[in-house]
Amino acid sequence: MRKHTDVDILAELKKLVDTHVRHYKEDFEVDRKFITQTAKDALPEDRTLIWFCRECGTHCFREAQTFIRDTREHNTLRFYAEQSGEDITARIVVPKQLKGKKVMGDVYEVSFKELAFKVAQNSLEPVTSRMTFEDGSSAEVPFHKSLRSADQLVQEHGRITSIHVIPVDKEALADILAQQKRRRERLPEAADHAIRKSAERSETAKPDKHTSIREKLSQAKKEQPSRKAVPDKSKGKDLEL
Repeated sequence: MRKHTDVDILAELKKLVDTHVRHYKEDFEVDRKFITQTAKDALPEDRTLIWFCRECGTHCFREAQTFIRDTREHNTLRFYAEQSGEDITARIVVPKQLKGKKVMGDVYEVSFKELAFKVAQNSLEPVTSRMTFEDGSSAEVPFHKSLRSADQLVQEHGRITSIHVIPVDKEALADILAQQKRRRERLPEAADHAIRKSAERSETAKPDKHTSIREKLSQAKKEQPSRKAVPDKSKGKDLEL
């Protein structure tokens, strides 16, 4: 397992889609929009995503939501790990900033089955759902009543733009996410990106070409031997007389 830091996230994931996904490649367009939007999120825990692909499509979830039981993210992740029997390639992606159409950030290689095991082992009970609506308003409702409440709220405020499920123990969730982050950060840098970074540092360290020429001319002038005064021979003859 390796990490790829400060890379074009969408380009890295597109390579995996081209290699592993045979059907429903259009799923990645949904992921592309979600990842781009996530780069703008204020909270660090909202900017860490689990992305995975298989022969028939891709999925992308907020990491924090997968560790809360009965959420769509939790159930989907465990289903594919425990029941589908498919060959799945997974990554943790952390979008950091937008550069034009590029989403720059970090991509971590992970074992999908190990990740799903951690999710199953450490998941927490949900307590409320925080919904944000098209008109900009938000509301918190009890998790197990959220579906019934959503219908009425949608009529009043428009479609739901995001849902965040909040666990019973927020501090426990923060600890779990911190542990996951520490494990990822211990991964070695991918060889090709380590080479690229080394080249970038070398390029940055190169002096300005014009400065270099001036320095060479100055150094050459210093190293040139000074000419000693040659006595005038005719004057020497006059003195002898």
